Amino acid sequence: MNWTAIGAIGEILGAAGVIITLVYLARQVRQNTRATRLATAQSIASAARDWNRPLLMDPELAWTFQLGTEDPTQLDEKEQARFIELCFSLLRMFEDAHYQYHSGALDPTVWKGYEKLYAAYAKAPGFRAYWKERKQTFRPEFQQFIDGYGEPAVETWGALKEGGEYLGSDIV
Repeated sequence: MNWTAIGAIGEILGAAGVIITLVYLARQVRQNTRATRLATAQSIASAARDWNRPLLMDPELAWTFQLGTEDPTQLDEKEQARFIELCFSLLRMFEDAHYQYHSGALDPTVWKGYEKLYAAYAKAPGFRAYWKERKQTFRPEFQQFIDGYGEPAVETWGALKEGGEYLGSDIV
């Protein structure tokens, strides 16, 4: 065997090593992406549970939220302050999910479910009033997303629910 043949064999083995390494790295990247998406989905679901917990524990707070969503002018000053804080924390959670989706960390199929819920809130009169006054505190991309839903197409949150917007357009 001459040096040319040995060199050729070395190059073939080197190329095979590079290919094997690239396949391995691609597999690791896929697994990492999947793990990141799972962790992100769990994090957002946990944030949603944490946001809902006080409403489940305090019927008065839940009523304040419902009434504020439909017509915040019906709330007294204290209730309006609570409603504003509820809107802020809920919209921050929405904004995080929106950001995670657009950065590729949230699976598109998971995002679609959240987007349907966000669309319902974005159309609710109380949220529109909150948004009009405080949208500048959110990322520009998220502002465009929420503004994309336009003015409310319904008068009350109950009508949103009846129209199937709250749970999804295919559920009435």
